[in-house]
Amino acid sequence: MHSALNILPREILTIEPLDIEGLNSDQLLNGDLQVVAIQLPQTMVWLGGLLVIMFTILFVRTLQIKLKAFEVKKISPLPLGNFYTVTSWIGTLSGLTILFTGGLQIYNFSALNSLIASLVLALSTGIPMWNVVKNLLSEIETGTIKEIDQYF
Repeated sequence: MHSALNILPREILTIEPLDIEGLNSDQLLNGDLQVVAIQLPQTMVWLGGLLVIMFTILFVRTLQIKLKAFEVKKISPLPLGNFYTVTSWIGTLSGLTILFTGGLQIYNFSALNSLIASLVLALSTGIPMWNVVKNLLSEIETGTIKEIDQYF
């Protein structure tokens, strides 16, 4: 008998077909079907986490290149909205949406409600953070970077 908490990453990606004809009431009560039902949301969590890590690294690397170009060649880090930064930022938000959708489905939220809540969460944090990064880059460009204590 598998527990939902004992599934390893290699077992998440392999979904075995169920023999519906051979099921009896004991199997239903023991939760044998729960293992198969939970594999998809867990796969979504793993995939979303992988996308978040991959696209966040790409975003940070792109910003690092912009800051190095500003430091060495005095090339402005703005505008922030070029292809690589926008793509990596949207990829990060998409990964967060997939991750949170799968996470909420594990706790028995419906797929639609999970997706809506995840989109709201990703957009409500992603859009303000984009503005924070843009303001930080403009402060770096003008040389007026404030210490964190000055914001409070």
